[in-house]
Amino acid sequence: MVFKEDKDYSGKLIQAAENIYEAVTNEDPKKQGTYTSVDACGKQARMLYNSSSYKDELAWGATWLFLATKKTHYLANATEFFLSAKSDETNLDKAVFYWNNKLNAVAVLLSGIRYFQDPGFPYEDVLKLSSNSTHSLMCSYLFKKYTSRTP
Repeated sequence: MVFKEDKDYSGKLIQAAENIYEAVTNEDPKKQGTYTSVDACGKQARMLYNSSSYKDELAWGATWLFLATKKTHYLANATEFFLSAKSDETNLDKAVFYWNNKLNAVAVLLSGIRYFQDPGFPYEDVLKLSSNSTHSLMCSYLFKKYTSRTP
């Protein structure tokens, strides 16, 4: 999207992103997991940046691929992963965007899709949920009594 003026380069970037996304989403779900769940990959990282889920990353990637390609199967995947990750979200993660939780950022992107692209059925419910999540997030940032802040 940043390099869309350079058709060749942006095409290569999109193709690479789609290839990575397809490889990850076509993996046997029993073999999927976080990088920190495997000692060979994340034993040291687990002590610093332990990851609790990978579903938010899949929702994040699918949302950006939809925005870049306009292919509706990415929006379908994004909404599916968003709902699944949202059901696993802890209360501590609800008003935070950081390395372990991209759901709030996904909600903002999906809200933008709802308002500016209006994909309609069957996405109304999940896009309304994302809009409500974005609304709650912004309200929590605006009112100090709802969110702890670092001085």
